[in-house]
Amino acid sequence: MRNKIIFTSLIFLTNLCFSYIDIFTPKIIAAGENFLTVSDPTFFNPANFLSQQKIVYFMYSNPYFTSGLNKTSISFSTPLEIGNLGVTASFYGIDVYKEWYFFISYGINYKNLSLGSKIKFFVINVDTNEEILVSNQSSVLGLDLSFCYNIKNFFVFLMMTNINTPEYKLIYQNVNKIEPGYVIGIRYDLYKNVKLFIEKQYNTGVSYGGEFLFTKNFCFRSGVNKYGKPCFGFGIETKRLDIDFSTKIDSVLGWDISFALGYKF
Repeated sequence: MRNKIIFTSLIFLTNLCFSYIDIFTPKIIAAGENFLTVSDPTFFNPANFLSQQKIVYFMYSNPYFTSGLNKTSISFSTPLEIGNLGVTASFYGIDVYKEWYFFISYGINYKNLSLGSKIKFFVINVDTNEEILVSNQSSVLGLDLSFCYNIKNFFVFLMMTNINTPEYKLIYQNVNKIEPGYVIGIRYDLYKNVKLFIEKQYNTGVSYGGEFLFTKNFCFRSGVNKYGKPCFGFGIETKRLDIDFSTKIDSVLGWDISFALGYKF
């Protein structure tokens, strides 16, 4: 019963609405969940590129230390002859709720302009008191497009989400449509070792954060997400390994800690 109460709170506090699945990596979470402007191995924003290197990236979280609730993802990204490709699969759930998410991202850049597209597919199943609230066959297929333009130390981002207006159906209800949306963001490289981020999603508040590189291999990240929750964490990067850690603090639920490990080859 405690898990069900906590999880119901999580659904409302994380704005679960089928348009975004909140499987952000620690790298993104620590900097205020700025998924558009923070470079990330999963290519959550395919117009935001990492270095040209293959990487396998695994993430795990037990949100707010809730018994039985897990959030995991595994990603693979690689440079191609033209552009970059990223593939991610993730799971988020508890006994009464299960969510599977899969997306493929492709990005390409030309001089100061980067373009990206992402196909995302997810299935959500809610089961309480022996009654399934979301059809076992219910799945959603969405398409996002993203753009980035670089002007000196400024990177201006735009992502258009669910441009195909995907549909889902709850049992005993009519088909529901997910309306297209947008996210805008700016990254400013204040110094070589300091990056600042700010984003605005069409139906939520502003998120902001920063990444501060203290040494060649260690950086600290902090920020505030679109719901006003403080976030922080760090990253350790070597020639072969990436280690990322993040913490998000909620005044009601407590601390949400995430950990990730990446291997480059």
